[in-house]
Amino acid sequence: MIETLPSTRVERWRLLTSLIALWRPELTPADGFSSGCVDEAEDRLKIPIPIALREWYLLAGKRKDIWSGQDEFLSPNQLEVGEFLIIYVENQAVVQWGIRRGDLGQDDPPVFVSDDEVENSWHLENESVTEFALQAFVSNLKWSRHNRCYANGAGNSKVLQVIEENYRRLPLPDWRWPMFPTRLFGDEDIVIEQNGEGDRVWLSACTRTEEAFRKMERLVLPVGIQWESSSDEWPAGWCTSADDL
Repeated sequence: MIETLPSTRVERWRLLTSLIALWRPELTPADGFSSGCVDEAEDRLKIPIPIALREWYLLAGKRKDIWSGQDEFLSPNQLEVGEFLIIYVENQAVVQWGIRRGDLGQDDPPVFVSDDEVENSWHLENESVTEFALQAFVSNLKWSRHNRCYANGAGNSKVLQVIEENYRRLPLPDWRWPMFPTRLFGDEDIVIEQNGEGDRVWLSACTRTEEAFRKMERLVLPVGIQWESSSDEWPAGWCTSADDL
């Protein structure tokens, strides 16, 4: 999945492109906005659009199936700016992700998330737009209809220990939303998202292969995972191939 986080923007976009091709229909030139569309947003808002955000739009900005399965990655014509340039919005607008106005001159500025309890309070979510884009992609995989198998439900500290012992934690920071800490584990065939910790934790898993899913279940079912929903609840065969959907 992600063994190390590349140090340059070019390498991070290359990694993102390869991950999309692995997990989803690969990118085409039609999946990006035109440079003129981003220029229009700059002119309308009278601000510079950071290079990394422009590159994101040009590479894959139109792929709502990748970015907006639950929350919404705003298109250039939806951008609004105040203290922050808002680029991503939670599906019920409980929180927003944005770039500080004072950071817009940076090539790859940090991304902050609003506090869902304290008004006008923001927290650092990712050190850069490119890191945020990679993390958003992996986190959004759980909403994809292209997964062969999936499940989500309540876990506990024993389940977390099993996951930590058997799956590599991805080199991405703890997110505050939907619960702190939100962490990602996995490999090229499975992604497991952890929300919260200890005996108050929610887990979501999605896989590219049924074999990877069954292996994960054999590890976590004996120690107390309680699925709220899973692919097993659906008619037989629905998860055998993304092409069947």
